[in-house]
Amino acid sequence: MTISSLFLILSGIFNALLALAVLRKGENPRVKKFYGILAVNVMLWCLSIFLFRTLETPFFVMAWGRLAHIAAVGIAFSLFFFSIHFPYTRIKKTKILSLLLLLLSLLLIYLLIFSNLIIDGFKQTDGDNYYQIGYLYLSYSLFIAVFFFISFIELFIKFLKSKGIEKLQIEFIFLGLVITGVVGVTANLILPGIGIIKYNWLGPIGTFIMLSFFAYAILKHHLLNIKVIATEIFSILMAVILLIDAILTENATSFILKFSLFIAVVISGLLLIRSVTAEIRARQKIQELAENLEAANEKLKQLDQEKSDFLSIASHQLRTPMTVIKGYVSMIKEGTFGKLTPNAEEAISKVYISNQRLIKLIGDLLDISRIERGKMKYEFSKQNIQKIVEESVGELKSIAESKGLKMNYKKPKEKIPEITMDGDYIKQVVMNLLDNAIKYTIDGGISIELSAAPEKVILKIKDTGEGISNEGMKKLFQKYERGLKEGSQGLGMGLFVAKKIMDDHKGKIWAESGGEGKGSTFIVELPIS
Repeated sequence: MTISSLFLILSGIFNALLALAVLRKGENPRVKKFYGILAVNVMLWCLSIFLFRTLETPFFVMAWGRLAHIAAVGIAFSLFFFSIHFPYTRIKKTKILSLLLLLLSLLLIYLLIFSNLIIDGFKQTDGDNYYQIGYLYLSYSLFIAVFFFISFIELFIKFLKSKGIEKLQIEFIFLGLVITGVVGVTANLILPGIGIIKYNWLGPIGTFIMLSFFAYAILKHHLLNIKVIATEIFSILMAVILLIDAILTENATSFILKFSLFIAVVISGLLLIRSVTAEIRARQKIQELAENLEAANEKLKQLDQEKSDFLSIASHQLRTPMTVIKGYVSMIKEGTFGKLTPNAEEAISKVYISNQRLIKLIGDLLDISRIERGKMKYEFSKQNIQKIVEESVGELKSIAESKGLKMNYKKPKEKIPEITMDGDYIKQVVMNLLDNAIKYTIDGGISIELSAAPEKVILKIKDTGEGISNEGMKKLFQKYERGLKEGSQGLGMGLFVAKKIMDDHKGKIWAESGGEGKGSTFIVELPIS
């Protein structure tokens, strides 16, 4: 048996195995159908060329020679429809086209069987079988070539429109089609057209390469790593080479050694492919988990955005009525609607304080939503921070006194320079610190000191209140953290907002405390420039 005959037999066997694998594990019914038809025609082509080259009886030689050309028509026909439906059907209406191509294919098959217009005769030279071409052989060749060309164009259009796995699958189909097209057209159409037929066994070898790539593209849904592909191709090639070498060996001892080596390589190749595949699957699993995590993060971001939008809308809607309540309560306290009894005045003062804190809470919620959406807007200008501190002390002094606390403001001796800032937001920081000092102080008082230092202004607000533990100090300026004992009032947003405002002003804010029950001091620094 010659090497070419052995290759033809092995090609037919491997093509049959590929067809069985696709028919068992493929998912797209149309793709499976046309791949199966393609594989049957390829196997028939391999068998026909093998028998054409090995038989000696003229009648059977010509019969198998004609059948080989009929199988080539079937290959071209099924390849075209495979390209139409892989990996998806782009052209929806193919009935008329299918009928036209089927009629042309049947016409060629009729001419191959019942005329000499394509295959004109048979001859034998130096023990090799040859056939003579007829007048329509060129038309026959063009028909096959056009089928390949149209299939290539259809796949190229899908390649341009596809993404991800589908694009990679089409790349494999392209590679197999190009290799087979070059080998098959050259060895089985062009060379026979000029009288060279002895290389016609190369075409079926090319189809084995094509079907291998086609099967890989169909069955492998996650073509993500070239390592698997390279490992599989290398293992298969090594096994085939060793098997051929063993079969061609005439010595029995050498055959046993080489066949044993073939078995060892096959087993090693399977283990290697299994190892590499497991590695790729693990990577794919990690990638899937990462993608799921990313999707979950995107969902959380969306929910967080919706929460921020809700807080913004709710805060805006609540702020107006609370401001109106504050105005009327303030007028009632001042006696605009008549003098109050001591009990009524005390009750109104409590309402005023609670309303004031609610307004502050709403403002903090609104600022939180702005911070989360990145929409904190400042209007910077040169302003007098001393005036802001004194206004804040004046507004909250009555609240402190209602609790029996002393509020001691030390007016600076030196002139405090104006600084570039957003006055409204800085006042919000000062008001927040003063309000916290009043809220968390039961006995004693609050002292406020404003001073100027080189290139900065320093504000210190010291109280004799609950103090802050070392653990509480770590989470003091975090969102929804208070840094004080459980049961303390507030949601822990004010200091978080104050920290954000100070950061945006290139300033600093921090706290100092000797521990729980020893009071605390909050320090604010703002740059003068």
